[in-house]
This record gives sequence, structure tokens and C-alpha cells, in this order.
Amino acid sequence: MCIFVAYSWMGDPSRALLFRSIVEEIKKEDLVAKTAKTGQYLYSLLENLARKYPDEIRNLRGKGLGTFIAWDSPRRDEFLKTMKFAGVNIGGSGEHAVRLRPMLIFGERHGEFFCDFSLGMGGQCGSWADFVGDDSGYLG
Repeated sequence: MCIFVAYSWMGDPSRALLFRSIVEEIKKEDLVAKTAKTGQYLYSLLENLARKYPDEIRNLRGKGLGTFIAWDSPRRDEFLKTMKFAGVNIGGSGEHAVRLRPMLIFGERHGEFFCDFSLGMGGQCGSWADFVGDDSGYLG
């Protein structure tokens, strides 16, 4: 694994040791491969939501890029605010993009939780169905 570091680790040997431990853990747990597999699964779940709510989940992208997934939403800020209020760590980019950049330990069960939670938005926070005025059911 080759990683470029923009400054000298020799000025901070404790950080070099910490970084080495992080890389060893990534290799030991095969986290890069697990992230790729999780990303494929999560993308398929989000594709289902995008088919169900095409006006809210537009331009879904990141297929094949692990969990680096994004989409555009005309009501992105409202969605992000609702999700953050409920404790979901999620962010935006530009004017309309919702971006997922979870940790390497994010697994398929987390992806299921995210999509379930997005659909239900934590119960009292409303749901995608409420958000878009649809009551026709679940992931399709």
C-alpha cells in the first residue's frame, strides 16, 4: 500500500507509529475489500430508493467506488438537517449533492440501517414517504 504524505513523519514519530498501526489494521481486517463489497450492496439499495423517489434521489453516482456514493436532491438541505437531527452522520457538497463517506468499518448491516432510517427518518422525524408525499410502501 503506497500512501503519499505531504509532510515528514520524522518530525512526529508517534504519528508514524499510529499510522503504521492503522495500515496494519486495514490490511488485517481486509477493510478495503469489505468496503468495496459493502458499497456494491449499498448502491443497489439506493438504486431501489432512487427508482421509488426519482424526484428526490437524482443522478445517483459512485457505483464501483466502495461507499463513496453521492446523489443530488432538490431538498438536500432539508434532508440533511433531518438526518443529522436524528444522529446520522451525513454531508453535502455543492448546491444539491448528498455525499456518503462512511468509515472503513461501515458494513452491509449499516447500509441497510441507513436506507431503512432514510426511508423512515427515525420515526418522529418523518419519512421519505412523508417527505415526498407518498404512502405506497417500502423499497420496491
